Amino acid sequence: MTDQDDDSRPEAPGGKARARRDSLFLLSEVVRETGEPMGKAKIRNLSATGLMADCDFAFLVGDRLAFDLRGIGAVTGTVRRAEGMRIGFAFDRAIDPQ
Repeated sequence: MTDQDDDSRPEAPGGKARARRDSLFLLSEVVRETGEPMGKAKIRNLSATGLMADCDFAFLVGDRLAFDLRGIGAVTGTVRRAEGMRIGFAFDRAIDPQ
């Protein structure tokens, strides 16, 4: 079950429109673009364009990763924000998170 985030800001920093996000708790495997396993991630929120997750490993902005999302499959993208073990991740292609 998910709860919708109440985000009254119509735009994200930088003037980009924000995608609707669902708050949730979902475990996912994380691998580098090269296929190297990097452990698990606890996904905290998910939208059509990205996710926020707490990871077993500290990643850097710009790292290329893939997440295996239940019901969706592998999604690739780039770390856009990194704060310790928590990352903001942008998908290469939009998904249907429902």
